[in-house]
Amino acid sequence: MWTHFLATCAALLVIVEQRLFTAAGFTSFKAYVRSSGRLDLGVRQAQHLVAAARFVRLLPAGSALPSCERHVRPLTGHGRTWALAAWELTLRRSELERVPVCGALVAQCLHEVSAGAAGRPRGTGPWASDDTSGSDGGSTARRGSAFAEGCGDVAECGGGGGGGADAAGAHGRTHPPGACVVFSSGSLEWYTPEPVLQLVREVFAPGRIDLDPCSSASANARVQAGRFFDERADGLAPKNEWSGNVFSNPPFGMRGGRSMQGLFVERCEAEYRGGRITQAVLLLKSAVGYAWFSGVMQWPVCFVGTRMAFVKEEQGSSEGGAGQGPLRWGVHARNPHGSMVAYMGPHVVRFAEVFSRIGSVPGASSWALGARPAPIIAEDA
Repeated sequence: MWTHFLATCAALLVIVEQRLFTAAGFTSFKAYVRSSGRLDLGVRQAQHLVAAARFVRLLPAGSALPSCERHVRPLTGHGRTWALAAWELTLRRSELERVPVCGALVAQCLHEVSAGAAGRPRGTGPWASDDTSGSDGGSTARRGSAFAEGCGDVAECGGGGGGGADAAGAHGRTHPPGACVVFSSGSLEWYTPEPVLQLVREVFAPGRIDLDPCSSASANARVQAGRFFDERADGLAPKNEWSGNVFSNPPFGMRGGRSMQGLFVERCEAEYRGGRITQAVLLLKSAVGYAWFSGVMQWPVCFVGTRMAFVKEEQGSSEGGAGQGPLRWGVHARNPHGSMVAYMGPHVVRFAEVFSRIGSVPGASSWALGARPAPIIAEDA
């Protein structure tokens, strides 16, 4: 099946680029597919296969090849640099997190790569044309990332990612800016919805949130933690001391070949077991099947009953600096992942009672507590 897919793609690309359809009396590849009766394919499917062939041709020698057209489809309409970076990130994540390559994973990795290239022209690649009657005989239509919601701040992997000879990251690979990025829950883009923060404060009461280890000044205007570490300070740095009640909404992405969310979970667990923090609540993606996630399930958890809506500042709002207006909130987007909340601390019953309002706590499910899960949405503007 895999070799048949590649052979079909290659054959269609030859027909397109050598304009062999003209020998059969057709003026365009689209007309050839639609009317010749020689191909058991629709026009759109044929165009997708041509685009897949063009992408395969771009891959360096020895690179793993896609096994079906759906693996390539999310990359259509993006330039060579970003498409190859997304494919490399997909393969690396598949191997490290032991998940299969699929179209959704490719789309997610593409979004992470392209998030680091704001303002980059789209559809500039050598295989991105959607002209179905021009000199190349047609390609696939442009298609954006399937994970266009919930984007956040970006940072390259531990070794940097500026491109060129200096772009070798912590994993030892060279990549363009944004090819190994993380989404920060508390930076310039998407923030924890206020209803979740209210539940966290209820669990910590009468105390407060003492530390948010992955935040920013803007995000902390909402979280109101006593201390926070932003991206520059790096909450994972050994020099940064954790203490008190900790709330963490870790970023997505990888560092040194490992999941950033997994790294924050490990650090939090070490701090709690070492007696340096009192308790912690972590808002995570529900990553069942990922290598790092098995450790999370050793703690009390709540699987949120709906796709959580993260919130960001409205366009034109400011961070309330001198001479600037106050923050304005209300723009929100659904997280493409399911969400879950983990708890490390002594007040397990309180955690179960509080968070069962929005989801299911294994061992203390919402039906057992007589409560119905309520959807979480970002507050109105």
